[in-house]
Amino acid sequence: MKTWRSGLSDEVRHILLLVPAIALVFALLAWLDSSGGSLRQYEVTLGDGTRATCVVVQGVRSAGVTCVPHIGIGPDAEGDE
Repeated sequence: MKTWRSGLSDEVRHILLLVPAIALVFALLAWLDSSGGSLRQYEVTLGDGTRATCVVVQGVRSAGVTCVPHIGIGPDAEGDE
């Protein structure tokens, strides 16, 4: 059984296979980039009263939280009088 593709050269066949594959990769990358809720930042107060910035990362199969306390040094630090 002869199909319309059998009359094409090998180079054209490869192009016809690669174009959808490349389009699929770019669509996947665009989808991953547009998933807006994957990275969030919060200002929180810890149990001892220290303020901190926390970054929440939520992936497809994993998640994580990293908090960095605000450290004041010098005359402008909170609590200095």
